[in-house]
Amino acid sequence: MTVAVGLVCNNGVVLAADTEITYGVAGKKEESKLFQINRNCGCWLTYTGHCDFAKELVDRLRGKSDAFSPSGSSLNLIRSEYNQMLDIQEKHPKEERSFAEFLITLRVPNDWSIHGATTHLYQLRGDHCFKVDKYAAIGNSRMRSPSATQMSLPLAIHTIVGIA
Repeated sequence: MTVAVGLVCNNGVVLAADTEITYGVAGKKEESKLFQINRNCGCWLTYTGHCDFAKELVDRLRGKSDAFSPSGSSLNLIRSEYNQMLDIQEKHPKEERSFAEFLITLRVPNDWSIHGATTHLYQLRGDHCFKVDKYAAIGNSRMRSPSATQMSLPLAIHTIVGIA
């Protein structure tokens, strides 16, 4: 089972994700699915889906981290990199394609905030990128979802505070 959650709070965003990675026939291992992309813009991401696809997007975004700006254009950069990766996958045979779904935080300027910026949560899925107002939960499972008391997955949790 894979799960990632983003919660929009008064002073920022909370991201949480399980830590189990499946590498096909190679088996499973524990590692974080939370990645800091750009500290100054409060850009973090978590994912569900194919880990190599996700890590490639992380590398691409970190490689362009200098192009991130607090002006709000960072979301366009993220969309562009993500869409380029989707285009590459479309060229592969169907059985070789890999994808991932993402939750991403960004701190953007806000004239109404005491601190001058607000952290927003965005979801990237397929060809779509949209702002999340309250919360988002992404993931997949081949089994029936257990209740919260039955879950014993280790979670990595990071709080992204909207204060600059």
